Amino acid sequence: MCGAPAFETSLARVAVNGGAGAAGMFAAVTVDIERAALGELGVDMADEVLVEALATAVLTRVDTWAVAANTPQGAAGPLAPVLGEYFDMVPLLGRQVAAVSPNGLPLAVGVFAGLDIWGRATIKTGAGEQEFPPEAVRIRGL
Repeated sequence: MCGAPAFETSLARVAVNGGAGAAGMFAAVTVDIERAALGELGVDMADEVLVEALATAVLTRVDTWAVAANTPQGAAGPLAPVLGEYFDMVPLLGRQVAAVSPNGLPLAVGVFAGLDIWGRATIKTGAGEQEFPPEAVRIRGL
């Protein structure tokens, strides 16, 4: 999903950028890991092992989503099969955010109200609700 927000936890910051091309959908996932927090949990592995574990986890989850996206439920929209699970994971929901264009211009500031099955973000502003397609904005926490 192009322009997907970065997710931040005490363990890591995750950013996803993607889209679709002639060969199908693609995504680039960037994970910045907080090594100190992992150490406190007793996770002590070499960078290469950690990268391989993360890559395997991401690919497994994407493959699971791809199977679900090719079902009748997936025909309702690309996020339909995973939207409930996704909502449970999005830390920016209900928080003050800015919708920022790909070139960095702010388009709206308000409360991140959610996503629909097509990945459109809804921001509640003083002027009402505004929807933004995923390719048009990045959602940034304030």
